Amino acid sequence: MDREARNQAWRSLPRDHVLTILSAMLRDVDKTWLTSADRLANERGWAAAATEPLRSRLLVRVSERRPLLVPQVILLAAAEALEGCAPGAPRNDLFGLDAILRNLLSIGQEEPSHRPRPSGLVWGGYDEELASELVANQHFNKSPQLAHLITEADFFWRREWPDKLPKKIRNQLPSTPADLYQLATGVTFDDLISIALHLWTQAEINNYTRFPFEFFEKLGVDENAIRRFLEITSIDSIGLAAEIAAERNECTIPSWSFNSFRRYPIVRLETGEYLVLRLGFMVERALGVPPSLDVAQSLGPSSRQVVAFRAAAEAVFENSVGQTLSRMFNSGQLSKRVFDEVNMQKAWMGRSGQKPKVCDFAVDCGDVWLLIECTSRRIAADVVNASGGRESLERELDAVLTDRKAKQLNSTVHLIRHHLQKLCGYPPPDGTRIVPLVVVPNEGLGWNEVVAQQVREKVRKNSGLTHPSALPFAIITLRELRSFEALMETGQADASMLVRWRVAAPDMPLEHFIDQQGLPLNRPAWETNSFSLVTDQLIRVMQSRGMDE
Repeated sequence: MDREARNQAWRSLPRDHVLTILSAMLRDVDKTWLTSADRLANERGWAAAATEPLRSRLLVRVSERRPLLVPQVILLAAAEALEGCAPGAPRNDLFGLDAILRNLLSIGQEEPSHRPRPSGLVWGGYDEELASELVANQHFNKSPQLAHLITEADFFWRREWPDKLPKKIRNQLPSTPADLYQLATGVTFDDLISIALHLWTQAEINNYTRFPFEFFEKLGVDENAIRRFLEITSIDSIGLAAEIAAERNECTIPSWSFNSFRRYPIVRLETGEYLVLRLGFMVERALGVPPSLDVAQSLGPSSRQVVAFRAAAEAVFENSVGQTLSRMFNSGQLSKRVFDEVNMQKAWMGRSGQKPKVCDFAVDCGDVWLLIECTSRRIAADVVNASGGRESLERELDAVLTDRKAKQLNSTVHLIRHHLQKLCGYPPPDGTRIVPLVVVPNEGLGWNEVVAQQVREKVRKNSGLTHPSALPFAIITLRELRSFEALMETGQADASMLVRWRVAAPDMPLEHFIDQQGLPLNRPAWETNSFSLVTDQLIRVMQSRGMDE
């Protein structure tokens, strides 16, 4: 089926109805992303809802483990539906499901019309376009977890700045990031969290993705906050279609252009209802990176407060990583201790008071040392859209593995190998393994075969980027570090697993290696408890304002 045949199918269907069904598919995909068994059960259910002979064809496809519901394909279908469907309100049934599923299959099988001939430019051992798509695909398919997002939002926005933040930066900012958000936007950050939390909860418990305006009025949230939330997250279908068209005209690889869906994850329907097109995009809009962009947009990206805010955000991220490491390894045992930059510089300071170059954290695990550098950098939109090519990919890698970070890691390796007694009181045990890591946000540059190969290429050209006594450098996300923390809590992992990962599967993302070992990707207990405390607190506040039970 070609695009014209799909357009003919779209024209026979009401637009808001199609968007509602596609929203339900995305909801189910996001709910079942953790295990292959859940994904198969979900796809089998949608296939069984079709009519014969399509039903049998789809069930065979699912049984062969060929994907049926792929998030990118569903969003491409939503873009086509916005452009090609007839106006029309949503229904409360699965009218037109067969046509929608056929169109999904057609989109998934279609050779992208944008794909040019190979450029001959290589990054990470692959043609630059394929490398761009592999990096974008990895980033796109990381489904958000509400508990993690709310916990991180609580840690970043609702607490005072870290003690190590320089006074000259602190003095330019209110006492908490949340205060800055309210100053910039006129809305409290707690109200934003509350609205996102309740939309997610209704979708999880009752499978709702369509909400009447009365739903928002009964939340016990300030009317101004509701207005602002809907203003920054929602748009009508005609407006969304125009945004998507404009974005694709500007993008060299339009099939990956989903920023409009991320910017406006809620669609205002003809009925006056609000449809959450993708729950993950909605909670990320309220709890992820965009609130920081709201601050910059409201105050001006070059304003003194925004410049100070960006510097402070780096300190908050480093503080978050440090607290995670302390929970994991500061057990009181000599062989499980975390040293921060200040500890190491004090121990290894030169006779003239010169401070040595050291990484952000070093973790003593006996015969294993973990060296940690942190960067709060999130990858740019052109990398998420796979539209920047080799130059954009190299820019992101250079920002994560800077010469400064490489020198700090290598200097720390040397100091551990030759001067550990000054830090710990004893020399390194025989056979000590050193694992250098850079921790990035969940929205940062991920680790995969393409990135790993490019790192090896950088190391080959610049021997100063690595140290012969250390295992291969790697990037991990904060969420991967927390998953590892959860395994340590239950005694299912220790630092030796990181050594096995770097030796046996150096190109594989840590979370894939954990899954390959048959271990769960869970959250640590403190994160689950923090999520419960924050949500209970928000609910009590809203109930005091009159929220319906």
